[in-house]
Amino acid sequence: MSALPGPEPPSRGFSLFVSADEGYQLVREISEASGGRLLEVNDDDDLAGACGEVLAELRTRYVLSFTPNPEIEGFVPIDVRVKRRGVDVRARPGYVARP
Repeated sequence: MSALPGPEPPSRGFSLFVSADEGYQLVREISEASGGRLLEVNDDDDLAGACGEVLAELRTRYVLSFTPNPEIEGFVPIDVRVKRRGVDVRARPGYVARP
């Protein structure tokens, strides 16, 4: 059986049995790598606030697309900028181009 093509596995092993700190760090890394963010919820008030933030973001999002250069291989950084002041832009840091 051959492996399917795809990204290289992480250099450190992955296990579902990790400490709370390791799990928190893993979720933070995944959210940052995907251009998202982690909202911490410790009580009902935090949950209500987090839900409000998510709903506000879902009402004010844009999707950008482009055609990548087929001659480029490897990690390609993405830099998204806007002219409007006071706007937060969240985007993943880049993508891996494959031939």
